[in-house]
Amino acid sequence: MAGDLELQPTLQDVCIKAIANRIEHYIAKQSRSTQSKPHHCHTDAGISGSTIKPCTDSNDNSMDCDDSPRLAALEIDSEKFMKETVYNSNQHIFQNIESLQEKCIHNPPCGTRISHTNHSHAQHSIYIPRPVSEQLLKEVCKKGHLSDQVAEWFSDSSRFHIKYAYLKRAGHLTTNGLRALFSKHTFTEINAENINEGRHTKRASDGKRITVNDIIGCMNASTKASLMNLNISYVTSERDEHKTRAVLSFGQFKRLSVLSNVRTLNVSHTNFSDNDLNAVIACMKHLQCLDISKTSVRSIFYLGDIQAPKLTILRMNNLDKLHMPKESLFDVFCKMKELRSLDISIESRTQPNLGEQNSVTTAISMVMVGGGHALKNLVSLDISGREGIEEIVFLNFFASHPRLTFLGLLQTSLDGLSCFEDQDNEDSATRVKVAGNCSESQIIESLTRYHQRPIFAKEALYALFNHTQHNPLYNKQQLELVLRCMRYHQNPSDEAYSVQLAASACVYNLTNRETGSQIPVPVLSQVVTATLVTMNLFSDRRQLQKNCLMTLCNDRILKNVPFDYFKTARLVMQCLCSSDDGAMHRMAVAIISILAAKISTEETAILGSNTNMKALLQIVDQKLNVRALDLTLKFALSALWNLTDESPSTCRNFIENNGLALVLRVLSIHDDNPCVQTKVLGLLNNLAEVAELRPYLLHNKMALMQNVRTLLASEHIEVCYFAAGVISHLAMLDDAEWDSRLICNGMREACLEDLFSCVMSWKPPDGEMVAYRTFKPFFPLLRRHDTPAIQLWAAWAICHVCLKNGEKYQEMLLKEKGVECLQEICREPRLDENVAKLVRLTLDFIND
Repeated sequence: MAGDLELQPTLQDVCIKAIANRIEHYIAKQSRSTQSKPHHCHTDAGISGSTIKPCTDSNDNSMDCDDSPRLAALEIDSEKFMKETVYNSNQHIFQNIESLQEKCIHNPPCGTRISHTNHSHAQHSIYIPRPVSEQLLKEVCKKGHLSDQVAEWFSDSSRFHIKYAYLKRAGHLTTNGLRALFSKHTFTEINAENINEGRHTKRASDGKRITVNDIIGCMNASTKASLMNLNISYVTSERDEHKTRAVLSFGQFKRLSVLSNVRTLNVSHTNFSDNDLNAVIACMKHLQCLDISKTSVRSIFYLGDIQAPKLTILRMNNLDKLHMPKESLFDVFCKMKELRSLDISIESRTQPNLGEQNSVTTAISMVMVGGGHALKNLVSLDISGREGIEEIVFLNFFASHPRLTFLGLLQTSLDGLSCFEDQDNEDSATRVKVAGNCSESQIIESLTRYHQRPIFAKEALYALFNHTQHNPLYNKQQLELVLRCMRYHQNPSDEAYSVQLAASACVYNLTNRETGSQIPVPVLSQVVTATLVTMNLFSDRRQLQKNCLMTLCNDRILKNVPFDYFKTARLVMQCLCSSDDGAMHRMAVAIISILAAKISTEETAILGSNTNMKALLQIVDQKLNVRALDLTLKFALSALWNLTDESPSTCRNFIENNGLALVLRVLSIHDDNPCVQTKVLGLLNNLAEVAELRPYLLHNKMALMQNVRTLLASEHIEVCYFAAGVISHLAMLDDAEWDSRLICNGMREACLEDLFSCVMSWKPPDGEMVAYRTFKPFFPLLRRHDTPAIQLWAAWAICHVCLKNGEKYQEMLLKEKGVECLQEICREPRLDENVAKLVRLTLDFIND
């Protein structure tokens, strides 16, 4: 190719994410292969030509594989992977896009360059252009798959062109991978924010954590000379995070002095000190943007020095340890004549540094009193959280600084000033964006800028919750910003909890009722994913769990949105078992009743554990004790019905926890409610399908058969249908078994006579009464040629669902060899003509 193929950004993003997903799939296959092999010293062949080797570190000391990430044990056959995953998958993706079909034929996608050798087979020499290479590295890192081996794969500069290294939260990466990645590329920008997050180590100082000195030490000479932007926020300077104050004061970021070309430096949330700041000022003469927020800096005096770099952006929010007289601070601010953006915001905590608050607030007030003489080039000023600035002083400053385009005023009394009241009006002449909580636009601005800062994020989310209480319109931007806050604050701290609590309340408002019907399904899927993470993280926080249940208890979400149904059901069941809140019980059983029908039988067996069964039956018992017929009881019965479906272990747990006595009480108390009767009989059907449990249902003291036989005569077809099903399954036991367990002899024969007459009287209902996972329980019934009544019910049931939902059940019959079973029955000379008619009707329908 003469040059890189330029793609539309949205299309390019799709392509990059697709490749990243292929990488994720490839690594997952490798990981499963690793876990399936014994961890011995020999080498086994892995998937796709890769190999799996013992874990070793750079010091040739063997490491316990369980103490290091599994991904570190993988070696990728990069040539094969590049050909199969990057080239082929992208070609497939683009060939399915009509508008680019012609382009793909002549130019392979994503800047792939192909050369052919003289060999008999063509060899692809694959080159990924810079924008795609960088975004691909970012996607892989964000998915948590940037291991040492993957980093080594990206280090090949003949394939990848990378100037911007995204290493944020690259918890699987060690210095070995970092050194490999840095060795062959010349980077101009490195984002290593919180690079150690997600690292699974037993000790913080075990040599695996990446430090600032590691990052700089791994750089090659060309990167050190060319690097312009460096973000090392949340990264420690040394492996030992418990250095004494004396050592801290010496300066641990001294290796930064080799980066003389840096324009943007972010050292926020580190132990960056005064000596480090002075060293940076001395060596980084081109520095324009500096972020020292939440560091150990006590004085910024030298930023006002004539030899200091001419900063245009200074962020120093939450600088708790700052200890400078207000006059000195005022002097520094006045000397920073090139400054265009200043962030001195502070989040008020339980024990704030009052000295810092007073000195900085007073200093900025002094600057404002000076009118337009100081900070005259300022376009952005963030003073959120700083109370004490007089309104008249602020307004004069605002009027004398016409270049201002942003003001951070959250948690101050200034965001409600009349000059900002019309911000939501499109015709407003207001020139400045304001982060506050007095209008929708202010709230949006606050969430956009402060999503990483828990106290401000919580404040903005509370404001958004109040704003959306009575607003039924879907707002994509609002929901995306709330989800962004939820994703960022996924840690078990109290501050994260307060953000999640406010965010979960907002999510409910933004997805509830009319609003939810307007939201695209993929967005709702993201909502569920974020909600589940929150539930799992704060399982002991009742109000937060309640908020999450309110979001999940949504018909459209539960029935139309794809997500992890089993994980959701487990978390909801856990919530149900640990709470005594009636509202939470109602929502939990409603969610479980729907999800239990969507998960596999293996999963329902796990969900129907003895502990969970006790909790569900206890809820039913409580409702019966107060003779309440409400949604909680109905949903609980539905949950029991669906959980016992095709799950013998769950059925056994139900019986062992006195469930039969409980449902008999339900039938006795609510003997005039066909809805309740249908749910109970459906549940009893599931129990009767389990051969070894049938004798329990015939127990004399239960008087179950009298109730079922009575319901067989119900005028409601749903009721008598399931009553007939119970009798059909129990009639698989012989007369002797029935007579030995019931008071009166001949009960089985009488029930079978009633059963035959009942089925013959049915007229097909308009809708589908029931949904089946499988027809397998019916096949033994159909083969009972000595008992036509049993065959008749089974044949009617199969015929009914096939006629109502042919597409689903035709496939099921074919897959389970049900057609062969029906054909076999038709050949039986003893077959009752009524059964034969139903069987032939079903076969004709299948054949048609």
